[in-house]
Amino acid sequence: MITNEAIKAFTREILGCECPEEVFDKIVCEDDVQIDSEFTVSYRINIGDRLLIYILILEQRRELGSELPKLIEAGEKERNDRGFNRFRLVLVSENPDVIKDNAHKLFEQLEKDEKIHLHNVRRNDFFQ
Repeated sequence: MITNEAIKAFTREILGCECPEEVFDKIVCEDDVQIDSEFTVSYRINIGDRLLIYILILEQRRELGSELPKLIEAGEKERNDRGFNRFRLVLVSENPDVIKDNAHKLFEQLEKDEKIHLHNVRRNDFFQ
C-alpha cells in the first residue's frame, strides 16, 4: 500500500506540483483502474479534488502511438467531468529516456490545454 505521505512527496518532488498544503488533506489512490474498455492504468490518484493523476507502469518497451492520445483524452474528460484543475499522465519505466522523446513528440501533437502534463519517471523514483 502506498502511503499518502509517499504520494505527496512524489507529487511535489518528482512531478513538481506546487499545490497548497491543504490540497493534500485528501488523497485517494486506486490501483488497476479501468479507464475505458481498452485501457487500465496502474494507479489513479485524486489529490484534493483538484489534481488528477494517471500512472501507467510500463513493464517493457511499448508503442505509445495509439495509447497516449486515448489516455490523455480520457484524463482530460475525467478532469473536466469531475471539476479538477489539472491532469497529469505519468509514464513509469526502468529507462524513461528510451520512451521520452517519442512520448513527448506524440504529446505535443495532441490538442490539449495547458493544464494537462506528461511526465516520464524512472522506476526507482516512483513512490520512494
